[in-house]
Amino acid sequence: MAKDKFLNHLKDKIKLKLDKLYQKTHFPMYKTCNKFSKSGKYIKQNTFKIIKKADHLIHKKPWQSAVFSTTIGVIIGILISRRS
Repeated sequence: MAKDKFLNHLKDKIKLKLDKLYQKTHFPMYKTCNKFSKSGKYIKQNTFKIIKKADHLIHKKPWQSAVFSTTIGVIIGILISRRS
C-alpha cells in the first residue's frame, strides 16, 4: 500500500516536471518553426524574382548575356587552373 502511494506520488511529480518542460520548450520550438517557414517563403519569392529578371534580360539582350556568361566562365576557368 505504501509502495503504491509512493509510486503514484513519484509518477505525479514526474508528470508535473514533464508538463513544465513541455511548456518551456513548446513555444520556442513553435516560434523557430514559424521563422523557418517565413524564411523559406521569402527565399522562394526572391528566387522567383531573380529568375524572372534573368529571363527578361536574356530575352531582351541575348548577345550581351552570352558575352557576360562567357567572360565569367573564362575568369573562373583561369582561377581554377592557377590553383592546380
